[in-house]
Amino acid sequence: MASTVRHALRKTTGLVGLKRIVNAREVLESVYNDTSAVLSKFPEASAYRQKMLAITNDRLNLLKQSAEIHEFENALGQGQIEEVIDAAEDELSLAKTLAEQKVWEPLAENPPKGQWKWP
Repeated sequence: MASTVRHALRKTTGLVGLKRIVNAREVLESVYNDTSAVLSKFPEASAYRQKMLAITNDRLNLLKQSAEIHEFENALGQGQIEEVIDAAEDELSLAKTLAEQKVWEPLAENPPKGQWKWP
């Protein structure tokens, strides 16, 4: 109980440019649900869809299983929940962009020979 109070009374994240989010649990759950919805537009065979759905669902389950925010933060090991929200929003934005561009479709032109070769 003390840790819930500790998080609730926290006035700042202590990180420059990253504001405290009062309803962080609800915000993060919403972002994860939105990400899952966007990923469902990708073909089932898409490696990106498969990997990101697995990560998103694992983190969403961890969030739901954690009684308190600090438990989620400690178990995930990715910093404060506001940092996790920031990263999750970035991933959601990327997923939306990739879905809009339908990156799974064939290229309009064949790439130049050797373009995908690494030294």
